[in-house]
Amino acid sequence: MPYKDYFIWGATAGILMSLYRLLREPER
Repeated sequence: MPYKDYFIWGATAGILMSLYRLLREPER
């Protein structure tokens, strides 16, 4: 039952997306 893994993956994905958006759209 990979429930914790799924949770960890979700958190990692969110952080990665946040970083990607910040890099693509830098603060003006």
